[in-house]
Amino acid sequence: MATSTKSGTPLIIFCICVILLALETVLFYGKISEAREEREAMKKIAQEQEVKLEALENEAEYLKMYINRMLKDPDFADMEMRRRLGYTQEGEVIIRESDSGASRSSVR
Repeated sequence: MATSTKSGTPLIIFCICVILLALETVLFYGKISEAREEREAMKKIAQEQEVKLEALENEAEYLKMYINRMLKDPDFADMEMRRRLGYTQEGEVIIRESDSGASRSSVR
């Protein structure tokens, strides 16, 4: 019987090694799946940030053009300042739109 125990020992050790290897593979695959999900989430965030960056770059370009026009075109600057501040030149009349929704609610 001693010989059968000795010949069975390597088989048991081999089976234990295979089982441990299988467990390690399952655990490692789980970590890989988590890493893939995190990578996809980071890709999505990066794409959203690229869209925001492009919008901000477009806005910055518009504002640069607007400022340059304000600095180089005095008539445009005058018109914009009067429009934004509500100023008029002598002889001009300001016409303001009234909120039609507000006038309707006050009539009722």
